[in-house]
Amino acid sequence: MRTYACGVDETAATDRLDGRAVTLLLLMVVALTFVDAAIGRTLLPTMATALLADVAVAFAVLIAGRNLLAATVFAAAASASVSAAVANDSVNHLLLRADLIDANFIVGTGTWPGLGELAGMTVLCAMAIRHRPTSEATLAALTYGGALLAIVGWRQHGLYGELFLLILGVVFAATVATGVYSRSLERQRVEHARTTRQSERDAIARELHDLVAHHVTGIVVQAQAARLVVGERPDVTEHALTSIERAGADALSSMRAMVGALRTDQEVAPIAPTATLDDIRLLADSGSAALPVAVSLDATADRLPSSVTASLHRITIEALTNVRRHGIGATGVDVAVACGPQDVTLSVINDGAVVTERQTGFGLIGIAERVAALGGRFEAGPRPTGGWAVTAVLPTGRLDDRSR
Repeated sequence: MRTYACGVDETAATDRLDGRAVTLLLLMVVALTFVDAAIGRTLLPTMATALLADVAVAFAVLIAGRNLLAATVFAAAASASVSAAVANDSVNHLLLRADLIDANFIVGTGTWPGLGELAGMTVLCAMAIRHRPTSEATLAALTYGGALLAIVGWRQHGLYGELFLLILGVVFAATVATGVYSRSLERQRVEHARTTRQSERDAIARELHDLVAHHVTGIVVQAQAARLVVGERPDVTEHALTSIERAGADALSSMRAMVGALRTDQEVAPIAPTATLDDIRLLADSGSAALPVAVSLDATADRLPSSVTASLHRITIEALTNVRRHGIGATGVDVAVACGPQDVTLSVINDGAVVTERQTGFGLIGIAERVAALGGRFEAGPRPTGGWAVTAVLPTGRLDDRSR
């Protein structure tokens, strides 16, 4: 189960590849290196030299675990160095005499590019274009293109240089296009996530406006009533003062909980009623026969601050929407609110198939933003016994203080 941090990274840039990507890419390059070795010993002896570039690119993949741009440049430089060595007449003749290469009618006395070499450089370049800033992505593309030109100009001594140029030109264009397209998709995803978080901040700010306006209105009304009967009805005055105290404490609690969420719009918003526990209970009736919703509330939930109750309601709605959209095969949803001494835990559990993080959409980002604004913790992910669980823990302070 993944824990969502309070701050979410809004940039698509990354300095390095993660361990899983490095492992998969390294396995691919090593496998293709063995293929090159097998081909070099049987069909095409001119591929023997390319094994050096294959090994160098495999080492570059390991570097990608620390610095993606450095790995891309290193792989291209290693490939170009092998090409330069093949282009050197003295080295070339030495390789011929040692039977490491063999002239043929396609590449002459040159050498074929290695499959591992090309595949490794291509993936590294595409990943650098996708993840690195524009200047570094451009540098990666230029060095990759230079390495391909070196293969055409220095390794090919036969009659088909123009054909090799065309083929590797198409490879270069496809690599750059793939990197740019995936970069665009990643930027759109990041922008959508940023918009989702801002929308959630605006919603929190509107709720803050509604909560405070509601409590302050109650304080004014109670104060006016107390002033009218202060001499004749002491019992009414005492009750009014108690209500004023509670309303003021609730308003301050809401202010402290949501003060970090600021409105970006300047229009005057109407005062809307805030969600209550009854609204959460009514969510059980929002389910269909195909996806029933069961709601369980703690006995002490009625003493929760209004800001917390409103947030529990909104988080539950978002989690239920997520289940209906992405809970493949789910037959029911269990919603539970459990109160502790200092916090309240909301659990929304369904028995649907496990989905990937990307399949869950951007709803979880909004929930994480709201929980973070309240100083809580949020987790979402597959359950060990099957299904998917969303858990939010929100601080409440001591509920006993509200019962006075």
